[in-house]
Amino acid sequence: MPFATWWRIDFTPEFAPLAGFRVQHIQDIPLLARLHASSEAEMERRMREGNRAYVAFMDDVPTAYGWLATRTGGVSVLNVSFAIPEKSGYLWDFQTLPDWRGHGIYPRLLREIVRQEPDIEHFWIGYGPGNMASERGIIKAGFHIVCDMVVVEGRVVGLELFTDSEQSRESVNVFQLPIIS
Repeated sequence: MPFATWWRIDFTPEFAPLAGFRVQHIQDIPLLARLHASSEAEMERRMREGNRAYVAFMDDVPTAYGWLATRTGGVSVLNVSFAIPEKSGYLWDFQTLPDWRGHGIYPRLLREIVRQEPDIEHFWIGYGPGNMASERGIIKAGFHIVCDMVVVEGRVVGLELFTDSEQSRESVNVFQLPIIS
């Protein structure tokens, strides 16, 4: 599973204004449950664990959502969890609703979360292998793809670093995994 990062020292792309677009930190449990097609109990659990939900709107219509973790993160399908370092944030569980895909909402949502969280210095985000739409949106938002979790026989065994950058090397500390290659 590839991971990308954006740091406060990194270039911040500018987007053309999108009329009616806004992003809001949401604590509306029924709205979140409806958007996720999940239970209110699950949304409450996420919030109790310190996760923050963000929803993108076009006028008053919800179009996309995502979560920011600042304590612990993980990839449930890989059975991996990790403590999030101080001044870092882990972006996870993003989705653009089907009717709104292809409008540039996802990269704008990422940028706006970064803007609304000035105390976080380093943001991390992963995406499913082969999910080119997510990869494009993440890159468009200014993130750098720095590593991939190496899976052997269904188990994460380490990281493959894509560059020798400080960001790539920091992924070892964030995910607490050894460098494989």
